[in-house]
Amino acid sequence: MRNEGNDIVIEILDNGIGYRNSLATKANAHHHTSHGLDIISERITFFNAKNPYNLSYEIKDRQNHPGTVVRLRLEPNDPYNK
Repeated sequence: MRNEGNDIVIEILDNGIGYRNSLATKANAHHHTSHGLDIISERITFFNAKNPYNLSYEIKDRQNHPGTVVRLRLEPNDPYNK
């Protein structure tokens, strides 16, 4: 966890097969539909509507290491600085 200006950034690193490889594996499994990211997006939309902060996330493969990085960013909503 770290501050970037007024934002709070949380990074979660893992050493698994990586995000792209995981998506490719799931694309070949026709019997399963994942709803996890859809649910997360809905919850973030709800959170952002009810709080004076904007929460966002990104998921990508790690650079120079196997695995995935998930980055959460919490930034204050400043109605005067748009």
